Amino acid sequence: MLVECTKEEWLAALRWGDIGLVKGNSLLAKGEYLLNKLEKIDGEASHGFIVKNAPQISEAEFKGITDKNKITKYLGGKLTVWVFRYFRSLTPEEVNCGASYLYGVDNEAVYGSQGIKQFIKKFFLKLVGKEYTPKDRQGIFCTEHSSKFIRVMALVYSAFEPEQISPSMQLEYFETNAGMWPIALLFDGQKYYIDA
Repeated sequence: MLVECTKEEWLAALRWGDIGLVKGNSLLAKGEYLLNKLEKIDGEASHGFIVKNAPQISEAEFKGITDKNKITKYLGGKLTVWVFRYFRSLTPEEVNCGASYLYGVDNEAVYGSQGIKQFIKKFFLKLVGKEYTPKDRQGIFCTEHSSKFIRVMALVYSAFEPEQISPSMQLEYFETNAGMWPIALLFDGQKYYIDA
């Protein structure tokens, strides 16, 4: 059960390995929400990240994977932020696997123009009723990054390949599998909530 809390309490409750999703309002986000409707995906998330050393996060941005940003950049405006946590505490072995993955991908290239072309191709083919599965090319999408992180630790997760998982698909998966991936924190654009 989520209860209202202060921003400070919310930030203090973040843990290493939490998976965050953001509902944004950028042009790319709006395109993704329209694609979700075509694919009958309920979630409306446009970006994903991993909590590293709270409030520091690891995320795939346009320039590359970085761990220089803080979650606070998403705590304003009309953005919604969900933070999901695996249902049990991570073992030292799982943490070591996850930390090794994060260390290995720091500054790896992201999707760039190839990924944007794949998104546009998928969008237009879906409009005419055809299927298109993104190919795992060089680079990485934001929720591909968090999906690979989850898989490296061998946690229970989606059967889809990481490069196929959009932010909204990941949100829908977590909400459907709340027993394994319960919501730990929520920022609804105005108020902060924490799992009590």
